Amino acid sequence: MRDRVVADDWLVSIDGNRYSVPFVLIGKTVQVVRVGGSWVIRHRGAVVAEHDVLAGRAQLSVRPEHGPGAAARNARQRYSAPRSSATRDPLREVEVRDLAVYERLIGTEVMGVAA
Repeated sequence: MRDRVVADDWLVSIDGNRYSVPFVLIGKTVQVVRVGGSWVIRHRGAVVAEHDVLAGRAQLSVRPEHGPGAAARNARQRYSAPRSSATRDPLREVEVRDLAVYERLIGTEVMGVAA
């Protein structure tokens, strides 16, 4: 039996892979036992999750019933994708204007010299 603390993403790490548990257990300690080809995860003696043992490492097993949006929230990209110019952040774009626009608005020349 192994004790694991449930992470903020409601996953527990076992042998280099991650497995989901109900989100209400975030921060709690659970007990993990291997039974045949499955991991049985208990909290205070009650079975809270069961997952097939994943082969390899860095694998993820998420059950949708473990939390709102669990599968989408825990989807991770292994490598970051280059940012496309088509996905611009409108809050970072700045309009470039000729300074004459401001001169006409305030009736003075740029650099504080009166017109």
